[in-house]
Amino acid sequence: ETFMTILHNVPTEVVLPAKGNAELLATIKDDIGAVLTAFDDLDVEGAKASSPTDEVHVKNLIQQTSSFAVVNFKVRDHLTGVVKDVIGRYLAGQESEPNDED
Repeated sequence: ETFMTILHNVPTEVVLPAKGNAELLATIKDDIGAVLTAFDDLDVEGAKASSPTDEVHVKNLIQQTSSFAVVNFKVRDHLTGVVKDVIGRYLAGQESEPNDED
């Protein structure tokens, strides 16, 4: 899906539920290295689809119209915005710190 939005220049937005925001924020606060590693490990070429046919089709389409490096960059860039947004809301006081009940 991300590749198609990049290919067709469709703006996208990642919407995390409250628990997802809290978990991401906790991971950032507790182990920023894990977040950085996840970004470094992002690899569209090595990604698996639920359907092998879809996987082959999408990967062929990427190779014909762009490159894995470009898609990896675009996905990282988009996810960087998500992380920045979560941190920004927290710093602005709009996110509460996760607790053991969340």
